[in-house]
Amino acid sequence: MKPVLSISDDNFVVDGTPTHPGRTWNGHRVEGLLFHRRALAAAFADANPITRELWTHADGTPWDPDRNVTAFISVLPWWRACGVDAVALNLQGGPPTHAVQTVSPRPSSIQPWHASAFAHDGTFDPATRSRFGRILNAISDTGLVAIFELFSPGQDARLDDDEAIRRATDQVCQWLLDRGDDHVIINVCQGSGTHTYGHPILRPDRIHELVRQVRETSKRGKRLLVGAGVPDGVFPGEFVPDVLFPFTPLGSGSHTFRRATDALREIPAVAAHPRPMVFCDGAGGDFDRADSQVAIATEAHVSWGLGDTPGIDGSEWVPANWDTETPAGIAYLETIRSITGTGTQPTDHPDVLLADQRRMHAGFARAIRSLGLTADVTPAGAP
Repeated sequence: MKPVLSISDDNFVVDGTPTHPGRTWNGHRVEGLLFHRRALAAAFADANPITRELWTHADGTPWDPDRNVTAFISVLPWWRACGVDAVALNLQGGPPTHAVQTVSPRPSSIQPWHASAFAHDGTFDPATRSRFGRILNAISDTGLVAIFELFSPGQDARLDDDEAIRRATDQVCQWLLDRGDDHVIINVCQGSGTHTYGHPILRPDRIHELVRQVRETSKRGKRLLVGAGVPDGVFPGEFVPDVLFPFTPLGSGSHTFRRATDALREIPAVAAHPRPMVFCDGAGGDFDRADSQVAIATEAHVSWGLGDTPGIDGSEWVPANWDTETPAGIAYLETIRSITGTGTQPTDHPDVLLADQRRMHAGFARAIRSLGLTADVTPAGAP
């Protein structure tokens, strides 16, 4: 039985019960929050033959998208046991994290690898759809919620135009509704206004059009919960999300974060209709501090998730190596276990960053530079 996710005011409700019912932490309400992990590369595959050979697993073997999915699915029960409520995915998900640092900045808004789940006209790729189907089944079987990001900067520009963006959105929504996935939140795009998107419809002044499209897509009387990332203070009158994905200055201290979230909640449209706030791409490792990102977000009743960006001390991990946890990941799991009062000890899991992974990062950097991938690289065929 798939979990049924709903919203009551600014609380997330699963199967009729708010998450973490009755729970408080340091005098702050925890009930209704979704603690989550971001996993952009859970279904990663590269359709560009020029860059495809650069991707390898941590053991050095060629990248196998299906193997990657299997490895990711295997860690979900452990995450759940440690207190994780949800997983954030992306249909244009990024590559292993070391690549992002290697090729940036670029003179183009298009990344050389082709990780998009969509063809240029917005058609949903069947192979990618199959991989995400496996992942969504495993997420529901584990009792987790899925935050489903549709578009990401550096890949959205591979779609022809706004019409292709609309077609892609419609095909994903129809697919999820056909599957009966009641445990999914659609996040149209992460960081509209804070990232460079190639299409006007993904920018702050028009993002409400896609949010409304998702809201108005239904089947058998059901529709999907939807939100989008918008910068502070930008809230078009037509913007009617179920969930807010704000970009807030978490790293600037608790007072700045409080001001940002309070200001968002004071916008008339939000004040009249309270709704949950979710921050999907958190960072850190010093979660035991009173002013850590997860602590100040919890105090502000914002659902916080650990991103899959580079870890502490300049170390990075390869998303394919799902069964090797980072120190930041261990610290986060220990922290949410403390905040929620649930879960098992996460330190039963190895917190090893392998030296050969670091060597692989360096080898990748040399390889991609040798190919001169500093501008657009057009892949052959659809994804």
